[in-house]
Amino acid sequence: MATESTGNELTKRISLELQATANSMASTNFNSALMMKNENVKQVHFEMAIQQATYLNYVNYFVEEKKWSISVKGTQDQQNKIIEHFKHLV
Repeated sequence: MATESTGNELTKRISLELQATANSMASTNFNSALMMKNENVKQVHFEMAIQQATYLNYVNYFVEEKKWSISVKGTQDQQNKIIEHFKHLV
């Protein structure tokens, strides 16, 4: 029988996997839509990308509420240092 902590860990792992999958699928469908010549097919791919991005927003909200986000948020100073470091590329 699963304990609450293992159930919580499983929910976390599934949520993070859903997050990554929805992000990937939305990106793939959007990029596919950009390459389609047929307007009907293009529109379907855009609509699928929007649906997946909407689903991703729901999952992101859930993950943030649970404080399971794996994204490291840098300070403004850290972000500025990175921008300065790569500025020569622009």
